[in-house]
Amino acid sequence: MSKNVRKHLMNTIFKLGISVVSKHKKGKLRNYNNYIIGTKKKKIVVNLDLTLHSVHSIYLYIQRLTRKNGKILFIDRYFKFSKLLKKVAYNNSQYYVTNDEWIGGTLTNFIKIKWFYYLRNVNIGYRVPEAVVTFDNFWSSDILSEAYIQNIPVVGDLSFTGIDKFTNYFIVGNLITLNSVLFFTKLLDLAIKNGRSLKLKMKRKKRV
Repeated sequence: MSKNVRKHLMNTIFKLGISVVSKHKKGKLRNYNNYIIGTKKKKIVVNLDLTLHSVHSIYLYIQRLTRKNGKILFIDRYFKFSKLLKKVAYNNSQYYVTNDEWIGGTLTNFIKIKWFYYLRNVNIGYRVPEAVVTFDNFWSSDILSEAYIQNIPVVGDLSFTGIDKFTNYFIVGNLITLNSVLFFTKLLDLAIKNGRSLKLKMKRKKRV
């Protein structure tokens, strides 16, 4: 990551308030003190360097996954920003399911349960996804548990994660405002598109 890109991301993360987390989230996470550098207006301030590192790690992971033709299942349990997550999924030919559509056992018994989705006109793909993206992980413990059992990496928001060991790639910070979620969905969209672009370049090189 160049110095200019790093500086731009730092400023963006700071302005969006992603590095500020409500105090009541603290008790739900293991080793949360490792991320804290202080408090501001009765809220916890997370280490900005760690937030930036987590953003960069997610970007690289999603880019690498889509470069290898990996599929992502976007699970939307955060209704406030449902359109944003759905747009990223559909625009990039990934899979998407809402809280109301989710069926327990989807990831652990995929072959059998996927037919129930098809009957309801919900496309969750023809194979088990290589990754899961979900907001509001605190209320998605059943999904996280299934992904953990199946060794499917989860991308999420640490500030909402009730059991953080189940989230492999997470934003160290807070994603509860429209602007912060816009930032995160744009990050995912860019990573997917760049991953596919790299895949096409590799194909062209092999042909030559």
